[in-house]
Amino acid sequence: MLSGSFGLNNRNILGAASVFGMLLALSLTAHAGAMDFTGELDPFTGYPVGVTSPEAAAAAAAAEAADPGLTPEAQAARAQQMAAEAEANAQAAQDAWEAEQAKTSAEQALKEQEEAQKKAAEEAAEAARLQEELNNVQTRGSYDGTAVGAGEYSFDYSTGQTSYGSTDYFDYSGEIDPFSGMPYGSASDPGQASDGPVVISDSTRYDRAMGMYAYPLTSVEGYVYADAADGMLTTGSVKVYYTDAVLRVYKDGTLYEESVEELTEPGTYLFRELRGETETTLFQFTILPAATNNISGYLLPRGFSMVSVNLNGQPARYEPGYVSMEEEGSYQIAYACERIGRTYVLEVQVDRTPPSLFFTNLNEKMRARGQVEMTGLQEGESVLVVLNGREINVNDNTFKESGNYVVVARDPAGNESEYRFTILLYLNLQGTLFAVFFVVCIAGVFVYLILQSKRFRVR
Repeated sequence: MLSGSFGLNNRNILGAASVFGMLLALSLTAHAGAMDFTGELDPFTGYPVGVTSPEAAAAAAAAEAADPGLTPEAQAARAQQMAAEAEANAQAAQDAWEAEQAKTSAEQALKEQEEAQKKAAEEAAEAARLQEELNNVQTRGSYDGTAVGAGEYSFDYSTGQTSYGSTDYFDYSGEIDPFSGMPYGSASDPGQASDGPVVISDSTRYDRAMGMYAYPLTSVEGYVYADAADGMLTTGSVKVYYTDAVLRVYKDGTLYEESVEELTEPGTYLFRELRGETETTLFQFTILPAATNNISGYLLPRGFSMVSVNLNGQPARYEPGYVSMEEEGSYQIAYACERIGRTYVLEVQVDRTPPSLFFTNLNEKMRARGQVEMTGLQEGESVLVVLNGREINVNDNTFKESGNYVVVARDPAGNESEYRFTILLYLNLQGTLFAVFFVVCIAGVFVYLILQSKRFRVR
């Protein structure tokens, strides 16, 4: 009886241990996301093939552990073993996943680093190329008089001789004349090596002998010559020469009737040939001031190509044949016509910021009782002052007279700002002294009259 009771309790205990082991395995499976399995495992999920969730994996493991051919003791031991193996497998799977993630992150970081280094190297190479091209604007070729290749030009100052290649393009180093394209002080012209004008576009030629662009006429035989190519922008003067031609010249859309021998005033000049009542456009160019607010970009003349563009001393991006100038700053644009061996550099300041002035003693309604002083005027800026509808001159930037003022400030780029204010009637020092003097005079007259009346009564 005693042993029988003991054996029954022992089986109960073993059965409970078996159940506990399976429950532990289920708990570890749900916690670790993986379960041991004697069959084929999915390499990505860690579950048996065909099983897609922790609950399904736990059910499969429990079904395998609950072998009816095993004693309760063996089932409990197997359940415990499977639980331990499941935990180890889950940890191994987690470690493998973390290692794979670390490897992927390291490879991605290395790839990004390599791409960044490559991009930086490309940008550095592009900046070096642009700087070299800019340097080549005034440093192209040599003066040693050695043999030159096709399309090149060399000038030897020791002999005064010029050597030419076999094409229209020439090369040289040193400071250039922006219009002749030759060293300053040199009368040599590489174009003398070839006869006839060079065709640049349908309507533009270049006469090497004259060092000017030539525009063929239709009414008479001949050309109109100019220092500027059709569509060119420049900040310098432009010379124009022609004979036996009837031309009409327009400046900024208005008929220009002054001499065009040398044009210096900023503006867009349009040259048209007059044939009877018909006008035919020949060419146009624009003279810019050193600073301007009236330009958004530069489309190069036909037959020219961009060499380099600098903005505020740094290389800037540009399109083939065009550079945007929307951004404010100092531009240096180098471009060339290789057919004639001419390189130009346009230097211009783009400024769209209006002047800013400050006025003292004004209240929020822009009124003052007393004089007003103006500050903030920069070098090169000018002001127009209008008082009560008439223009006046102001000394020492001080406004003293009472009335309604309009002050217009203008900078060299053409930007303007307008200010309006009123100085109310007030007594300044001169007015105060005059008032005191007037009162004293009136009082003196009054006293004099009183004294005179008393004298008459005494008699």
